[in-house]
Amino acid sequence: MDFQDWLILFGAPILVVVTVFTVVFLRHPRPQSRYRAGRPYDFKPVWFVARSVAAPGDTGSHAAALDAAHGEALASGPKGGSHGKW
Repeated sequence: MDFQDWLILFGAPILVVVTVFTVVFLRHPRPQSRYRAGRPYDFKPVWFVARSVAAPGDTGSHAAALDAAHGEALASGPKGGSHGKW
């Protein structure tokens, strides 16, 4: 076996392993802000609407209508995350 055979048999797999390791385990220099378990959930909620003109005059808050329909008060404050109460 010559050098090219060794390079193909061992060099290519080692290169693939090193590339995958680099992509998976090296962190980005600027850390992303994200929710961590146990910390308060204070991120601003984001709602995606296809077209803002699709529902003119709609504020997106139907809490009063839900309150009246079910007869119970809705909890206020931040919800969600791993410890959220739904």
